[in-house]
Amino acid sequence: LVYGVDISWPMHHATVSTNYPWLPHNVDPDKVSRKYVDMAIQPLGDRQTPYDDLMKGCRKHYGKKGHMCDVTERTRIAMNLRQPQSMQNYTEMGFKKIKAPDAVFKLIKE
Repeated sequence: LVYGVDISWPMHHATVSTNYPWLPHNVDPDKVSRKYVDMAIQPLGDRQTPYDDLMKGCRKHYGKKGHMCDVTERTRIAMNLRQPQSMQNYTEMGFKKIKAPDAVFKLIKE
């Protein structure tokens, strides 16, 4: 099963996809509401409830400082959006680019 972000857990937004395969617009694409345009299909069922439960538990655990759970989540999501574009010296697949030692480069060049 292959899927993108915001399916199993919030990665780019504070919510996961609610675009379930059985919804009418996924049967008849002419009936797509604005809410679901560009929203990935959610093959895993309700993943928002476990996330919401985790956040409620975090807030409860930290009491008066529970708001920091939300602050941390917003920061995490912002970093997920910002970090990939700031990464340099990595290939498209994520391998780190390093300069080959001169002896190795000489062998490749020949």
